[in-house]
Amino acid sequence: MADYQGKKVVIIGLGMTGLSCVDFFMARGVTPRVMDTRVAPPGLDKLPESVECHVGGTQ
Repeated sequence: MADYQGKKVVIIGLGMTGLSCVDFFMARGVTPRVMDTRVAPPGLDKLPESVECHVGGTQ
């Protein structure tokens, strides 16, 4: 199994797959950052408070 400790992880897109990725990394002790171009992506309310999230594009 890969070792993700000490790695910086960014998940792009907060749909079903993005939420699954958040769960994957959190289960391995890594808190990812999440980005989504939508202002109110689905699943935003399901993110743990410790996950930094940027929504609404990159500008």
